[in-house]
Amino acid sequence: MQRHGRLTWQAHSLGVSAPRWLADLLKGPIVKKLTLPLLLTLALGAGLAQAQMDRPAMGAGHGHDPARMQARIERHAADLKERLKITPAQEPAWTAFVGAMKPPMAGTMPQRGELEKLSTPERLDRMKTMRQQHQAAADQRDQATRALYATLTPDQKKVFDDRTARHHRAGGMRLHEGAPKG
Repeated sequence: MQRHGRLTWQAHSLGVSAPRWLADLLKGPIVKKLTLPLLLTLALGAGLAQAQMDRPAMGAGHGHDPARMQARIERHAADLKERLKITPAQEPAWTAFVGAMKPPMAGTMPQRGELEKLSTPERLDRMKTMRQQHQAAADQRDQATRALYATLTPDQKKVFDDRTARHHRAGGMRLHEGAPKG
């Protein structure tokens, strides 16, 4: 080893220089105790990062697989229909209710970066149009829910009130949200 001021040159393949105190620290017992946990942490972090990169791309821009979401919607609708014991006379109102509760089709939301390309007044106009579309969809859901509710018996209304109150506490009454168990 050659000594040059505060740095110590070590004759290894890379010729990396390090302060003496760092070289002594790296040879100490603390580093030896921390080496294995540090390497395991790095390996785990690398594995998680790789797993995240290997994840398939999610659809619909909402982090959901559209096919899985549709299956979940259908399951929840079937569960509610079974609990309500919908009669043939109530079927048209039920069908309208389920149709109104479905999430909007893919493509109704702007593509990533689309709004950024617009000028501020254009972006405000586009956002206003989207708000109006969302409000119209909410109004349609309200009408369909009221029409179904009007056809329900008192016992069915009690079941419906209980099930939908749970959804409102969870952030909204939509069939594509997780249905409570029970």
